Order: sequence, then structure tokens, then C-alpha cells
Amino acid sequence: MKKAMLLAALLALTAGMLYQPVTATVIEQKSTGQVVEQVFNGSEAQLDLVSVEADGNITDEYLSVQELVKLAQKIINTEVLEPVDSWKQYSSSRNDLELVELTGSQAEWDYTIVLKSHQIGETRLVVTAETDSLEGAEGVVASEYRLKEVFNNFDIFPQFNICYQGTLKASLSGEEKEALVAEMFAQVNGEKTEGLAQEFLVSYSGYTPQIAETVETGVSEINLQIAARDHSDGSRTNIYVGYPLITRGY
Repeated sequence: MKKAMLLAALLALTAGMLYQPVTATVIEQKSTGQVVEQVFNGSEAQLDLVSVEADGNITDEYLSVQELVKLAQKIINTEVLEPVDSWKQYSSSRNDLELVELTGSQAEWDYTIVLKSHQIGETRLVVTAETDSLEGAEGVVASEYRLKEVFNNFDIFPQFNICYQGTLKASLSGEEKEALVAEMFAQVNGEKTEGLAQEFLVSYSGYTPQIAETVETGVSEINLQIAARDHSDGSRTNIYVGYPLITRGY
């Protein structure tokens, strides 16, 4: 009898353990653009520009200007990008390079499509979306998706470059710039790996685990660069955040 009671108690205890409610921890998955935005917002700078660029080799064939124009039209006709009232077209042909460039605007975003074909047997596509407004910046995730979809039509995953640029309404010393850059890396558990620190310019590249993709520099793998530079008028500070590097002049 005692054994039966003991067995029943053990079964009840086991059942209780089995049916304990499980608390799940959901980790928010941010896009690369959102991570770059978070880092930039840590500076409290006023936004001047957001640039999202996708670049990839779409074929190893050499294409003429006429063929590039048809290809550009095909990209537009897929309607992956936001509707643009009219596209401006520029094309050029040299001995070793064929080039077609289309530009257009939609509400908050400006788009540029560049197709370059080299006689060595390579045709590259570069699609850029830019905005200088806070309203437009709210659509950075959608812009990443649209540009990715353009390249999906060629079964290619492109190399992305994302840059946030802004102005801090204060003149910072070299030490203050360095402290700010360190704080911005800390926003995303990032680490500085290489860079330079001068009175007028502080620029570091580094790594954050919140962005999956990295590039190798020969010294280390990086996926984030932050820079703070004196504005030309001496009363403000320019802030730049780029993935994987800052590709705009600063």
C-alpha cells in the first residue's frame, strides 16, 4: 500500500514537472539597415542622408549599350522598385566599357540604376536608393527588400552598402569624438578593430554580432564603420555610419 502511494506521489510530481508553463524569449531580428540606424541614432545627430546600395555581377557576358538599355527597362517593368513617374537615362560607350544609368524619384526616395559591361566579360548592376528625410528613413527596411528583389530576378544575392550621414549641432574635441564613436559601437555590442583618431577626425571600423555578414580587410573581419569629423564651419560635427564600410567621401 505504501509502495502504491509512493508511486502515485512520484507520478503526480513528474506530471507537475512536465506541465510547467514554458516562458519563451523572443529575440527581435533586425535588418542590417535597422542596426545601422540604431547606431546612428545613438549619436543624436540630425539626419542628412540615408543611402542603400546593392551591387552584383549579373552575368559574365559582355553586353552592348542597346542590350543594357533593354535590361534596365526589364528591371523597371518588374515594378519591384516603387513607381517612378519618369526615368532619366544616360548612356555611354567606350572601347572597353558600356554604361547605362537611369535615375528617378518617388516621394521620399531617389533611385539610381547603373549597368556596366566590360569587354573582359563582366556585367555589373548597381541599384541605389537614397533619402534625406526622416519619413523616408522609416522605409529603410522596405528599400533593402526592394533592392534584394531586383537581384533575385537574376538569382543573385548582392553586396549591400548602407550609410547614414548626419550633423551634430556641436563642435567636439578629438577626445569627445573618440568617446562618442565608442558609445555608438556599444549600442550594438560592437568592438572597434582598426582606425585612426585625430583632433579633426575619428574613424573606426569594427564588428557587431547583430549583423551576420562581414568582410575581410586583411587584418580582421568587419561589418561596421563609424566616423566623426569636424564640419567645415567649425561649429558642428559630421557623423557617418556605414555597413560594412563608409563608401561616401568624408
